[in-house]
Amino acid sequence: MERADRRYKFEHNWAKGFCYFTFGEYYNPRKMGVGRIKAVNEYQLNPQEEFGKNILHKNFDIVTLVMNGSLRHNSSVKERVPIERGQCHLLRTGPNEIKHGIQNVDQNIQGEIFEFWIQNDQVFQKEEGEQATYQFDVVRKQLNTLQTVIQNDNIELSICHLDKNNTITIQNESLKNIFILNLNGPAIINETVKLNDRDAFTEVCASYNLKSTESCITLLILKAI
Repeated sequence: MERADRRYKFEHNWAKGFCYFTFGEYYNPRKMGVGRIKAVNEYQLNPQEEFGKNILHKNFDIVTLVMNGSLRHNSSVKERVPIERGQCHLLRTGPNEIKHGIQNVDQNIQGEIFEFWIQNDQVFQKEEGEQATYQFDVVRKQLNTLQTVIQNDNIELSICHLDKNNTITIQNESLKNIFILNLNGPAIINETVKLNDRDAFTEVCASYNLKSTESCITLLILKAI
């Protein structure tokens, strides 16, 4: 279980953010990720600011989910890829190091994003890397069903928007590493564990019973295949 109020918090003049696991300036040997899911971060990026542009990465699938604002993804794979609210961006890096940064291009609105880092050693070997943009806000509006947003040979990202007092079951018979993030609203997992806003459930189970209680909820489910 990763509680929102136990996340590492940082604040700079350009942004503030929260880390669920060890990342960048934050190191905690008890929080080294969940299997190949190595990092999950939430950022609030000030207008016109950019971060991460000079950092090199390799052998990762990096998913950026835009909750608010208008952002631009810059990398040595392809410059100036726009990402709008309701979209998510996937950068796949292979054995070669690739630069990757995100800029809030809006002059007035604070950008809000989630970023997920999933190791892809021995899976994705395309040296020059690749990128793709997906729409998650559309599938989010389809109520009470689990909707797949991204699926490849390394990860599966799904989203679920539940009305009050609705339930959905997620199967995980192969016992893959999983990160279930509660974006908003109180939820109950497997009848015993309560998730509040931004809480995450990481225990590996064969199945998960997810229930909304007091109001509508939105859950994000990331599996490392």
